[in-house]
Amino acid sequence: MSETEAQTTKKRTKKDDYIVQGSILAAAAVLTKIIGVVYRIPLTNILGDEGSGAYLGKRFVGDCIKQQLPSGLLEGLLKEYNLTVAEILDKVYRQPQGNRFLASLTPYIYKHKHLPEVREFLIECFSEFFRRNILSYPEHNRIPVSFVGSIAWFFQDELKEAARKFNLHTGIFIQSPIQELKGFHLPEKTL
Repeated sequence: MSETEAQTTKKRTKKDDYIVQGSILAAAAVLTKIIGVVYRIPLTNILGDEGSGAYLGKRFVGDCIKQQLPSGLLEGLLKEYNLTVAEILDKVYRQPQGNRFLASLTPYIYKHKHLPEVREFLIECFSEFFRRNILSYPEHNRIPVSFVGSIAWFFQDELKEAARKFNLHTGIFIQSPIQELKGFHLPEKTL
């Protein structure tokens, strides 16, 4: 092979290398975008959700399995929902929308909120909400904290008690915002 042919082959190889490297970078960029889309929704459902139904379900199941709550609570949960611990783990870690499954357990928590251990559990969960989401604001103890949603509505007493631990003032509790919005935007006409 002559020197000219060797240089031409070397140039093509360099050019081909750039094309291959560019293709790898482009594929990596596309893959990164796809991963971002796939994982964005679950992360928004997991990060910063202290006090949500999914958070309460996650903590409750975890505390029951780790025997940090009375064993009768786990047994009752398994019986009421016709589940095994293995099925719970499967629904949380292998099935889609594990957060919704965990949130679906909150009626059971509500049904047992009169038990001292469950009441303390709820107050601790809501205290975590206040520590992570409210106390960082400079005016946190001067402005009432209001709540919207079923979890806040049904667990008002526990939320208020957790707020008192931090000298916070609670405002209004709204179970469903749609009725309030409807009343605000469509006031009843007077005759």
